[in-house]
Amino acid sequence: MKIDFRITDRPSDLSFSPLSTLEEEVTDIEGYFFVKINDWEYGFCHDRPLAPNETGLFSLITWFEQFLEVIRILNEGKAFAAISDIETSSIWLSFEKKDDLITVSEIETQSNKLSLDKKPAQFKRLNQAPSPVSFFDFKREVWEKTSKLIQELIEINPLFDEHFCVRNLRKLIAQTKEMKP
Repeated sequence: MKIDFRITDRPSDLSFSPLSTLEEEVTDIEGYFFVKINDWEYGFCHDRPLAPNETGLFSLITWFEQFLEVIRILNEGKAFAAISDIETSSIWLSFEKKDDLITVSEIETQSNKLSLDKKPAQFKRLNQAPSPVSFFDFKREVWEKTSKLIQELIEINPLFDEHFCVRNLRKLIAQTKEMKP
């Protein structure tokens, strides 16, 4: 399993000071977000130079919060978790856990929530990773890439070290690491 991301907000757009202004002006980070499990892919990310006015397609903070929520739900012993593709209204990523393996699928369903811990009564499976991924590998990749996002934000503007989004991501990482599956 591999998660890749890229911040597309310009450093000048993230250089607000003091912290109160930064928190007021920046509530999420625009960028690209991509998940690959074997040959199954979801999202988009590229490494070529950004075009002058190029903006990302995804809200990075929200995506990482959602993936940490999946870890929390599955660590609680539930066999199913789903997160909304926040950029669309009816597309979700579902995670079905059996033993220490997770099967990831793209599903279509209707809900007004951002995450689910039960299979929806009605849904349509659109696409599925061809083979499961270990829960351990999934957690490690989410924790590592969330930490990498935090580090990149702090490199852009050291005030992100105290930004509410970063504090929340750190809290979610710590909480999910403390939980016993």
